[in-house]
Amino acid sequence: MKKQYLKPIFKSYNQKQLMLLPPSLDELIEPGHPVRIVDEVIDNVDDTSLLRQYKGGGTSSYHPRMLQPRVWAQLGSNQRPPDYECI
Repeated sequence: MKKQYLKPIFKSYNQKQLMLLPPSLDELIEPGHPVRIVDEVIDNVDDTSLLRQYKGGGTSSYHPRMLQPRVWAQLGSNQRPPDYECI
């Protein structure tokens, strides 16, 4: 039987979307804040090999670009990540 490949479905993700108050997320972040550099780097990363890992089917997933800033922010901070084995 031939294996069927399904296209992955990601939840919508738009960091530049408008909000009611404040009008955009951009207004909440200071112009020289390091998160802007992280955001720019992630926008320029080629993620095709990462996207190939998603099998598709089932419920929609969060797009990897949505999760990468959180990973990089955690790596750049001095905070210890949560220990999920204790929960």
